[in-house]
Amino acid sequence: MITCGGLGPTIDDMTREAVADATDRGLEFHDYLYAQIAERFRSFHASMSQNNRRQAYVPAGAIVLENAVGTAPGFAVEHNGSLVVALPGVPREMKFLMNDKVLPLLKSRYDLSVILPRVLHTAGIGESMLDEVIGSELLECENPTVGLAAHNGQVDVRITAKAATRAAAEAMIEAVETNLRQRIGRYVYGVDGETLAGVLHKRLEQHRVGVSLVECGIGGLLNELGTDVVDRAAYPSAAALIDGLSDLEDTSSRGVAEAVGRTLISKGENRAYIVVVTAEDVDEASDQQPGTTVLVSYGERTRSRSYGFGARSGFDP
Repeated sequence: MITCGGLGPTIDDMTREAVADATDRGLEFHDYLYAQIAERFRSFHASMSQNNRRQAYVPAGAIVLENAVGTAPGFAVEHNGSLVVALPGVPREMKFLMNDKVLPLLKSRYDLSVILPRVLHTAGIGESMLDEVIGSELLECENPTVGLAAHNGQVDVRITAKAATRAAAEAMIEAVETNLRQRIGRYVYGVDGETLAGVLHKRLEQHRVGVSLVECGIGGLLNELGTDVVDRAAYPSAAALIDGLSDLEDTSSRGVAEAVGRTLISKGENRAYIVVVTAEDVDEASDQQPGTTVLVSYGERTRSRSYGFGARSGFDP
């Protein structure tokens, strides 16, 4: 534990007493600390008050952290296997002691290795299949470690390396990431803070292609997820499009989605369209009824896939 402040000469500077009380020990006066404090005042051409004598007290048995830039020495107390470090509150003095005294002390007593994570985001593959493709050679490695975490619509692959320096940890991660990308690269869409919507946005901007999303039956959920990607002003509402379709023979989710897709394509814009339609009154117990169709169209190319519920996730690709 590291504390900051409360080592001054006034009656309300209570850190010395508090640490001594918490660790069941008294305070010790050090003549050499008092001499250092007096010399510091002389170097400042200032008069020292009698209460500055309090700053020469530290908890009994403490490691004294001599302060070369101020009048408040710090200290470190070991108690029940833990270390309590007390530093002065003046920023200049606190930073000096932290860099000059505390960090070397901690490095000499504890393993301060760098632990660095990197997360590869994947989509289009399930956790069990990803586990199989990656293989036990990587998943059972101890350093760096490789682990999987499933989320809605994606699976994260987390690489964690431990090394003496950040550069060494990064090099370890790079080697494992290269190996992973050789195996699962086609499914990786981003790293760390990147999102699927954000990556899509960048790709579309690079090719100067807009994207419009039309959804029906899911309450605007996809629009919320694609806030940074979708141009809301570029398309009419799903209801308006569907109402404008006359004599529609196929009223399944796929039939509606494909009809909407044809209508959008006819606009001839340099724009990709994503159409998501969920059918009404679908029998979830049926293994024959697709409930939702996702259609993607760009130019004259259109692809659609219908989905069921739960385990019946794929029907007609």
